[in-house]
Amino acid sequence: MAMMIAILLPLQLSAAHKYGFAEGNFFYNVTDKAGLTVEVTYGSDYGQYFGAIEIPTRVFHDGVAYTVTKVGSYAFAGCSGVTSVSFPETVTTIGDHAFAGCNAMLSMTIPKTILSIGNYAFESCSSFKEFEMEYGPDVLSFGKGASRGLDYSLFSDCPLESVIVRRPLNFKDGYSPFNNNTKLKNATIKNLTGVHRYLFNGCTALTNVSLSDAVITINDYAFAGCRSLHEITIPESVTTISNSAFRDCNNLRSFTVSSGIQTIGDYAFADCVSLTEFTIPSNVISIGNYAFSGCTDLKTLKFEVGAENLKIGKGSSKGAGYCLFYDCPLEKIELRRFLEYSSKKQMGILHLQIIQH
Repeated sequence: MAMMIAILLPLQLSAAHKYGFAEGNFFYNVTDKAGLTVEVTYGSDYGQYFGAIEIPTRVFHDGVAYTVTKVGSYAFAGCSGVTSVSFPETVTTIGDHAFAGCNAMLSMTIPKTILSIGNYAFESCSSFKEFEMEYGPDVLSFGKGASRGLDYSLFSDCPLESVIVRRPLNFKDGYSPFNNNTKLKNATIKNLTGVHRYLFNGCTALTNVSLSDAVITINDYAFAGCRSLHEITIPESVTTISNSAFRDCNNLRSFTVSSGIQTIGDYAFADCVSLTEFTIPSNVISIGNYAFSGCTDLKTLKFEVGAENLKIGKGSSKGAGYCLFYDCPLEKIELRRFLEYSSKKQMGILHLQIIQH
């Protein structure tokens, strides 16, 4: 019922809607008379567009040339016959609810010139499976909201299967546009120096991740809760795996760590219960607290030779007073470098494991 209200309530108000003018296949509102810019809008009612939409760069009306710079709020709302939309490089903004209810639309490519996408923009897009961003240096800002309310991510209603991210993003923490999307299977990150905080948090169907060699940092909670992720390869460019980056990836079995990594954050691999072995590269100089808390199948631990001492944190599922690997049923440890730690109790437990094996 919530979805019906979100889509049908605006339609009941549509009779009062007035647009500026109509030319060709589109309705427009003038957004700046001096600058001669317009937005694409809807007509006297919703749902009047259909097929493959190509938004024009300019439109002529009464002898005046206007530049199209925006897809207005609700512009294509309820257009169940729209199958695709392409944008000119003059468009910089996609308004709230712009494509709500476009349930025949399968995919979209966002050009580098678009700078913001509004709230509820893809609400109830029940067939939308592929989303791609063209490379660009400018930040792309995302709103939030789905048929269940504003507290859901932008693509919550979409059965996304593939996402390609090629530019820096901006969104409120916890409201990544892909957050908790349970259908997303493939994610590709290109041209970015970092994987954003919470970007794929809770994407429980995610199985394939491709990171380009431009990535330096995997930020907090970037892949937390990706419970279908079995393996991932970290490129040599990565130096930091931040707090909780892979927390609760409970099917992660193979983690190929690049030699460039220097820092592993707090809870980085906490509750990765399928992880059986882990190698600490030579350049790692610190491992945060609780980094391997709840890793109840971790049996082999290897420390590569390193020139600097390795600072290790503490903490397990039992609390801060336990050593970093207390939860791990370690059977084999290869220690090839000096460690720094904060308490004798913390290291004593780890040292006992080394002696036993």
